[in-house]
Amino acid sequence: MKYRMFPSLKMSFLLGFVFLMLSCAQSGQRVEQSEQTDQNKAEQEKMRRSMLFGLIADSRIETLSAFAVANDYSDLFGKDSGPLLLFAPTNEAFEKVDSVTLRSWRDQKNGMMKRLIGNHIVKVDQLSDDLSIYLDQNLTALNGSTLKIIQEQQAYYLEDVKGNRALIGPNPLRMDNGDIYYLDEVLY
Repeated sequence: MKYRMFPSLKMSFLLGFVFLMLSCAQSGQRVEQSEQTDQNKAEQEKMRRSMLFGLIADSRIETLSAFAVANDYSDLFGKDSGPLLLFAPTNEAFEKVDSVTLRSWRDQKNGMMKRLIGNHIVKVDQLSDDLSIYLDQNLTALNGSTLKIIQEQQAYYLEDVKGNRALIGPNPLRMDNGDIYYLDEVLY
């Protein structure tokens, strides 16, 4: 009988050891999963405060949002630390553009929409709650074109090198990596 207990004791010890090791491994996995979950939560929170989230969530600029995502601007608005100024033509601004022009912009092969969106994005040194900080400066858009912010009475306008102007609406959307200002016209 002693010989039978000894193997049982040995087997119990071995099974206990295996159980203990599995428990430690699972605990380690839980800690690793918890760390990944915390990291995922931090990334998700950062994304919610990014311009990409603002661009996608704002119904006033759905047209621009669709064009921006289709033309590979998601990383810029979602991951670039900025600071960026996006002068976003509203849905109504796109409705003013004739259908032939819009059709040609939708053709991704010609790259027109990518250039057009790049004409409405400026990387700046700092963000400001007041557009007057940018008055009469030559702002260089991502596509290389020059833009100016001008003020007439109490209104601010974005002007391109051709003299085309768009009214900049009040109450920009302020995100961690930049500000989204609303335009009443598409500058092209």
